[in-house]
Amino acid sequence: EDDVARAAVAACDPSPEVPCVAVVTKYMSWPSSSLPDIGAEGGHVLLGLCRVLAGTLVSGRTYTVRQPGESGGGATAQVRAHLLVGDRAKSVRSVPAGHVCAISGLEGRTSSAPPLVLSAGDGPPALGPGTAGAGARPLVRVSVEAADPDDTEILERGLLRLSLVDAAVEVTATRRGERLLACLGELHLEKCLDDLTHIHCASPVEIRTSDPVVEYGEGTGWMA
Repeated sequence: EDDVARAAVAACDPSPEVPCVAVVTKYMSWPSSSLPDIGAEGGHVLLGLCRVLAGTLVSGRTYTVRQPGESGGGATAQVRAHLLVGDRAKSVRSVPAGHVCAISGLEGRTSSAPPLVLSAGDGPPALGPGTAGAGARPLVRVSVEAADPDDTEILERGLLRLSLVDAAVEVTATRRGERLLACLGELHLEKCLDDLTHIHCASPVEIRTSDPVVEYGEGTGWMA
């Protein structure tokens, strides 16, 4: 089955008979008003930007979701396909290989950040290791907490969505229970906090942050 999937990916074979393989390259937070048939908290739904590499992606079917190169296991998700046209999203029944679409149904099924590989059944991903996490290192770090302790769970879910949508963001927790948000700079931090409050949290949450801590190291080449 691995050889069949690899051959189908190499040929970009859209035949429904071959195993479906697709890759999700990034997440997007999309207004749920343009997708009335999908229930979403906070007025936004998490969509994955997906390229179908082989076979045909069919709305309503369940696929295995894994990191590139991962074999066995993986989460399962029943996904729905959508075509994005400007600021509108149109649900479609299927998307053949060679096309790009958006898919819903991944939120809550996996906490892994893209790239992700979708495959039919328990078939192998048929792709090599990914490069998730490569890029600039976050420099500014702040502690984030909800002003009202009852909103802590909403804030945690919002932070998870933010980290999935923005690959440059790092969200960690300390042993004392502090939630740390790391961004590329102060402007990036301001944008992330605004998105966290107005988009990614299911309901309005008042957020308190610590003073920014900038990680900066200085040295000389001859000492290395």
